[in-house]
Amino acid sequence: MRTGLLGPKRQDRWTKARAVLALGLAAGGCQSDSGVIEGRAVDRVTGAPLAGAAVGVVGRGERATTSADGSFIFWVPSGAAQEHALSVSASGYLDMRVERVLVPHGRASGVLLELFPDTPPASPADPAVRMLLPTTRAPARGDLRPHVPLPDEPTGTGQLRRALTSLPGTIRIWRRSLDSGASSCSGRVDTIPFEKYVSGVLPHEWIPSWDRRALEMGAVAIRTYAAYWVRAGGKYDCADLDDTTASQVYKDEFLAKTDSAVAATAGIVVVKEGSLVLAEYSAENGDPTAAGVSEPYCTGLARNGHGRGTCQWGTQRWATREEKEYPWMASHYYPGAQLFGQGQDAGVKGGGDWDGAVPDAESGIDAAGVQGDAGDAPPTLVGTSGCMVAMRSSPKGTAWVLLLAGCLAGLTCLRNKRGE
Repeated sequence: MRTGLLGPKRQDRWTKARAVLALGLAAGGCQSDSGVIEGRAVDRVTGAPLAGAAVGVVGRGERATTSADGSFIFWVPSGAAQEHALSVSASGYLDMRVERVLVPHGRASGVLLELFPDTPPASPADPAVRMLLPTTRAPARGDLRPHVPLPDEPTGTGQLRRALTSLPGTIRIWRRSLDSGASSCSGRVDTIPFEKYVSGVLPHEWIPSWDRRALEMGAVAIRTYAAYWVRAGGKYDCADLDDTTASQVYKDEFLAKTDSAVAATAGIVVVKEGSLVLAEYSAENGDPTAAGVSEPYCTGLARNGHGRGTCQWGTQRWATREEKEYPWMASHYYPGAQLFGQGQDAGVKGGGDWDGAVPDAESGIDAAGVQGDAGDAPPTLVGTSGCMVAMRSSPKGTAWVLLLAGCLAGLTCLRNKRGE
């Protein structure tokens, strides 16, 4: 999800259209508590607009179909406490849910819905890969807490050791991507339920159209890495991790397919000798990996990343070529380690709670303006409920559609206020 998706000409058109809409709302006294969610649905790889995608406001029963340029619009309650979630689906793409869409009083919130194709890229050489796996960036020294070592920096003995008796319930995430990459901890920090955090990372660190078994191993690696840093006291003074490639990429975007992989491995982490493993991963680890693990399906392929821990492309190869499940992959990529589950066996060694110390740390993880015209198609009013209006519109007719919507919403509000 990104904001600021409209170009200058289109932004000007929407600004004028919203002013026209305000006139209709003012008549019904709805302006103070109503706002707009406007946006577009596009292909995450190509950026092409997606026409005919089904978009809905979760929990409100309102749905719209995107127009030829992928655009949609909803009228919703607004205000500081008003957060909304959108669901979106389209043929050939994975279903997605976007949460924490904030709508200010009487204003618009712009949302870009970038849908993942449901067919995985054939190889790492596919140009689509660079749009599906983020490029790693190590954190700057000044960002980190004192005594947190950088990658390949010699570690001390026991400086980040913490006793572990259960998985954390929450994790503190510095929303660095929303702070424009500021190199300080003075920005926004969200406290997120731990398993929800894993769900928000998986589709942005593993290719979500990959095999179910590859995604399950991804969920285990992501969960273990996050639990490690929580128990270590956090990578930063203000937060356990940030939401960029300096840690793990997190977005308020969730996919049904990756959610299933998280649920199937809930509470499962990788431990060695009673301690959490720092479950690093990178796109291509080579053969052998930097840790000396034999990786025959990577023979002849150049490393892409630090080469330690789980090979992301390797999980897909082992899943599709050998039908290996995540317990086997975990023992393969972290030799001598075991899987431990919180309150469940999950068919692996260990199970239940555990104790022990977190080993020494190395930081960092590797991972491997859209334009369009809708033409002159007439706008279609999808429906009204209370003071909310969802519609499909063409850019050229937007002002008139919004005026009509404002009048209808205003009349609806008046009727509601009068008890009609």
